[in-house]
Amino acid sequence: MARKLHRQLETYRVPRSLVGTTTAVGTVPRRLFPVFRDREELPTSADLGGNVRGALEASRALIVLCSPAAAASHWVNEEVLAFKRLGRPDRVFALIVDGEPNAADGKSGVDPTAECFPHALRHAVNLDGELSGARAEPVAADLRSGKDRWDNAKLKLVAGLLGVGFDALWQRDRVRRRWRIASTIVGVAAVLLSAVGLWQVQEAAKRFALSQGAVVQASRSREAGREMEGLAYLARAIRTAPGNDTARLLALGACLADETPRLVLVARHQDEVTDAAFSADGTRVVTASMDHTAQVWDAQTGAAVGAPLRHDDWVMSAAFSADGTLVVTASNDHTARVWDARTGAALGAPLQHDDKVTSAAFSADGTRVVTASNDRTAQVWDARTGAAVGAPLRHDGAVWSATFSADGTRVVTASYDRTARVWDAWTGAAVGAPLSHANVVYSAAFSADGTRVVTASGDNTARVWDAQSGAAMGVPLQHDALVTSAVFSTDGTRVATASDDHTA
Repeated sequence: MARKLHRQLETYRVPRSLVGTTTAVGTVPRRLFPVFRDREELPTSADLGGNVRGALEASRALIVLCSPAAAASHWVNEEVLAFKRLGRPDRVFALIVDGEPNAADGKSGVDPTAECFPHALRHAVNLDGELSGARAEPVAADLRSGKDRWDNAKLKLVAGLLGVGFDALWQRDRVRRRWRIASTIVGVAAVLLSAVGLWQVQEAAKRFALSQGAVVQASRSREAGREMEGLAYLARAIRTAPGNDTARLLALGACLADETPRLVLVARHQDEVTDAAFSADGTRVVTASMDHTAQVWDAQTGAAVGAPLRHDDWVMSAAFSADGTLVVTASNDHTARVWDARTGAALGAPLQHDDKVTSAAFSADGTRVVTASNDRTAQVWDARTGAAVGAPLRHDGAVWSATFSADGTRVVTASYDRTARVWDAWTGAAVGAPLSHANVVYSAAFSADGTRVVTASGDNTARVWDAQSGAAMGVPLQHDALVTSAVFSTDGTRVATASDDHTA
């Protein structure tokens, strides 16, 4: 565990837009290197305490891997105490790998020997450099089952080391992962391009892009701001489609690979691109960026179409309406906005939340928009006027995604509060019971006929539910790591999932 963390911290690439900024702990560097690991790098010596002290004096932060063994270790406790005596108690970061924090305090039903925090970590140091009776409340990343997954735990530590907000790093990491998956799919297709003539590839791709199969489903997911879901569906289709369908899917992938350089040239933003989606007819692309803008582009020429779609903070998603006349964007400035896709003019009032808007999607007829927000709500809006439609859709945690059923009568939301919920899209009334998981629900989607919902969760499962009652259907779809997205096939007979265990 320590070796893995050491390697990943030293190789972590700080997002370009953060490098050089000033925080409370100094200027943000390009790399965290070097990271000192005492057991591996301290010389063997009778004066181990002296070696440790020298290393601590040269360090700007201390990371403590917390477990019952660490809590019982004299040397771990002494390292924490020595570092606090250097006047840096706020630069001690904890990573829980086993045990129970504050078990030694006599927590009901918890064995005191399960304590994972060293004594010096749980107590403040007084002016004389001695531990006082005042309690310290270390903020810890947690790798125990059902808590933080590895990537989130690492990012929490990095955020603390750099003195930046966790959310800033998490959103950038989410973007990186999206494009890694997209690059993998495109790369495989590009290798297979040599097996088919270029003209045949382009013609097959055009025909398939207009069909009602896997690509349409993937496109709808992307246009709704759920790129991971769309990419997972396309990846599963490539793996499982038989005969000519496989050839056509590979042709589409090759066409996408051929388009990639063009799209790189198109997206001339001043910061990282967070999202990209085609219009339904494939003639235009809309991109969203951390430079506070989205932009519509001509997919053939790369020319900008209309003015930039400007927000006051990062734009995290952008999508076309089904008829291609409108674009909706979701931003960290607490708003979503609807725009004329041809001119870039804003339509109606901003769709206002009390915190960051995580996603925005049109209804199939383009008359309404549903937004999801960190303020623990989703909301349906009139796409033209910006007026709220029905009551807010309330959760007990941040809402990650929200999407309409195909007929526009219901909305399904996925939330950090470990539930998904189905709602009446006109009134905001809850429909059926909550769809409950043992961890965060990252995505939720309806089947085409609206009778079922599939959810993806940090508890390493996807689940299918009755959309009317909320009753679970069948057994959980189990992975070995968190499941980030899940979607039905067009005919509703299968489900595709995407997971951090490297499988779909």
